[in-house]
Amino acid sequence: MPLQFVSIINPNNKPLAIENISSLTTDNKDPTEIAQNNDLKYNTFANMALDYFDSMLFDPLLQASPSGNNIMDSNTSIIHHNGSYIIRLFELENCTVYARLIKQIGLKFVLGTSTKTPSEKVIEYFDKLINIYTRVKSSPFIVNDDDFIDKLGNRIKRDFT
Repeated sequence: MPLQFVSIINPNNKPLAIENISSLTTDNKDPTEIAQNNDLKYNTFANMALDYFDSMLFDPLLQASPSGNNIMDSNTSIIHHNGSYIIRLFELENCTVYARLIKQIGLKFVLGTSTKTPSEKVIEYFDKLINIYTRVKSSPFIVNDDDFIDKLGNRIKRDFT
């Protein structure tokens, strides 16, 4: 599976969910150790993405992007989709990290994929992640923030694995 991790970050830069989606296994290593290493790596990548959101360069990237085109070519770092932008932030350790900011509410979505993931698939992942967030957030059965975070993490794991 090309998707490696997803993260949802609130307007105060507090992660609501950072979920390790990858199922990378190595014959010589303990799967628990691999999962722990990946959890740490993806947590670091989500924090690095926050640096991009806080950068003064982030807004000009959005303003300079071409409007109306939904697909990005191999030389571009911005995908325009449904009136918002998905930005390819960086590639590190065989993981390409993308971000999408919902500017009206300050919500940040970050995901990491394998480096060969086509932009159509990245758009699909973001649409699915936003749909999951919306469904959990609008549930009448959520009683508090902890319950929301638990249900959000469970739903992400269920729908992406």
